[in-house]
Amino acid sequence: MCQTFKKEFYCRNLWTDVSSVADFTSSLWLSGRAFIIYRVILALYTTAFTVLGVIKRQNHGVKWFIFLTNWSYTFINLHFIVSAVILIYYYSIGRSIRTSEEEEESEEEDKEHSAEDNVQVISNVKSRLPLACKASWVIYNIAANMSFPVTVMYWSLVYVPGHSYDSVTFNAHALNSVVVVMDTMLSCIPVKLLHIIYPVIFISIYLIFSVIYWACGGTDPDNKPYIYSALDYGGHPERTVITICLFVFVGNVLSQLLLFGLYQLRIWFKRYCCCVTVTARAI
Repeated sequence: MCQTFKKEFYCRNLWTDVSSVADFTSSLWLSGRAFIIYRVILALYTTAFTVLGVIKRQNHGVKWFIFLTNWSYTFINLHFIVSAVILIYYYSIGRSIRTSEEEEESEEEDKEHSAEDNVQVISNVKSRLPLACKASWVIYNIAANMSFPVTVMYWSLVYVPGHSYDSVTFNAHALNSVVVVMDTMLSCIPVKLLHIIYPVIFISIYLIFSVIYWACGGTDPDNKPYIYSALDYGGHPERTVITICLFVFVGNVLSQLLLFGLYQLRIWFKRYCCCVTVTARAI
C-alpha cells in the first residue's frame, strides 16, 4: 500500500495520459448495455435537475451563475453527458473495429510482414488516450472532487437548521455526493492523487470570480454584499480567508483522498472478488 501511495507522486501522474480507453468505456459490475443505460439515465437525471434548478430559481436571474453549487453541479451534469457520449460512440464503432481486426488477422503472411512498420505506427496511435477521454477525465476530477466539499460546506455553514428545503437543494447538496460515489464505484475511471490540481484550478477560478464580483459591487439575490456569508470579503475578511483555506487545503485534499480510497477499494474488489470488467467494445 505504501508503494502504491508513493507511485502516485510520480510527475507523469499529473497529466491525463496514463490510462486507456477501456477505463472510460467499462464497468466493474455492469454489462456493456446496462452500463450504457446507466450512463444515459444519469445524464438525463442530472440534466433534468440542472434545468429544474434554473426554472425554480428564475427569480435569481443571471445571479444563478454566481453560486459555487451551480458551478459544481453543472460539472457533474457535464461529466455524465460526456461519459455517455463517449460510451455510446465506442459501442457504435465496436463492431466495425472488431471486423477490421478480424480482417487484419486473416491477411496473408507475406503482406503482414511487408506492412509491419505501418501496423506498428497505427498500433502506437491507437494506444494513445483520445482527447475526448482526457477531457472526460478532467471533468470527472473536478465534478467528483468538488461534490464532497460542497455538500459539507453547505450543511455546516449555509443551511439554517429547521428551515425547509426543496428537491433541487437536496439534490445539489446531498445527492450530488451520492451519485459521485456510485459512479466512482461502478465505472473504471482511475483516480490519481495529483489530479487534485484540476479541482484546485477550478476553485481558484471561482474564488477569483467571487473577488471580482464583490469588488464590482455584486450582491446575492437578497442584495447582500456577498455571494455567501462565508465569503464576505468586506465584512469579515479574516473569516473568509479561513473558509477559503479550509476549503482548498482541507476540503479538496480530503475529497481527493476519499476518491482515491474508493478507487483502491474498487481495485481490491476487482482483484479479490473476481469481478469481470465488460467494455463497450465487447458488447
